[in-house]
Amino acid sequence: MFLLQGGATADNSYQVSMTNYENQFDTTQVGNTFTVDTNHGATGLDSNSIGFSWLGDDTLQIDYDKKLRTFIQQTSIDGITIVYKKR
Repeated sequence: MFLLQGGATADNSYQVSMTNYENQFDTTQVGNTFTVDTNHGATGLDSNSIGFSWLGDDTLQIDYDKKLRTFIQQTSIDGITIVYKKR
């Protein structure tokens, strides 16, 4: 997970990427798994905004603040199932 800083016309956003450890990681690109922003200030981005829990060897749960605006929400990446839980 990383913060992609917005500019004059775009809000800051959290980006979640799942990638092979051998791949070059680029924090200037959009995340490939889950992306959210503050929904025009409806909530903030902080350490409590998104949480991660492994439910098994191949299942990741991402829990997140229900006020966040979601852009990308993949359910599978490279054999890993991703489930989401709003809170």
